[in-house]
Amino acid sequence: DAAILMFAHKGNVTIREIAKETGVNVASINYYFGGKENLLEEIELAMVEKLHEFIFRIEVKVLSPSNAVKLFIEEAYDFISENPGFFKFVGGTVVDQNIPYSLKHINQEITNGPLKKFVYSLIENTTKLKDEQEIENRCMIFFASLAMPVFQPQFSLKEGFINYFLQVIKKENFVSYMNSLMKMLMQP
Repeated sequence: DAAILMFAHKGNVTIREIAKETGVNVASINYYFGGKENLLEEIELAMVEKLHEFIFRIEVKVLSPSNAVKLFIEEAYDFISENPGFFKFVGGTVVDQNIPYSLKHINQEITNGPLKKFVYSLIENTTKLKDEQEIENRCMIFFASLAMPVFQPQFSLKEGFINYFLQVIKKENFVSYMNSLMKMLMQP
């Protein structure tokens, strides 16, 4: 948790800085994580697992597509607002080339993970489209549109990102934005 916040607030941090902040020996961090790259991967994996849990909670409810979309939007906002440091880190990683990390698990999630499959299924089942490319295009629009309020570069590199997200992107604004987006994407 401390590493997530440090990466989120500062960007590229060293293992020594993490050790100093947490009071953990540098050797212990290296022993358990094998270096900064592996620590970043563990952070990313933990967040992807949390994402999978919230997708699973929606899927087991066997909801209509419109109710599944509503619940997904609510859960997505809560997930982002509960983990703003991680999202600031991801946004900063995308923008700041000094952070040597590839976000391979997030990329996998968007290309073929449970989140992608969930969104694809919602679009396919609601629209009854048979054209796979059209469904893929709508999925890309979804992910790009979701990323805009969360990963905007001008905010992800600033210290105030977390406050920005929690204060400016109020839940009702986010829900309204995402409902409008999903309504458009769900058109036959």
